[in-house]
Amino acid sequence: ITPGALAPGMVLSRELRSRGYRVARDIITRDLEASLWYAQQVGIDAVLVVGSVAGSYRLIQSDRKEELHISEEQLWLRYSARG
Repeated sequence: ITPGALAPGMVLSRELRSRGYRVARDIITRDLEASLWYAQQVGIDAVLVVGSVAGSYRLIQSDRKEELHISEEQLWLRYSARG
């Protein structure tokens, strides 16, 4: 979560959990490289970077095979409710 994105990050976390996803929030101050390294070490598949532009996110696969800049609408299409 980037500075100023704590509240939106909490809202996204709650919504993803309500849709059946496991979510961890990284609120420790560290750079993106360190966060991606940590995610890979603990088995987190993807990192969602909540930035300064409302409704716009970076979705990074922790194995670095894919990075997308997505809108909130695209996020919810990609992460619909799990059955």
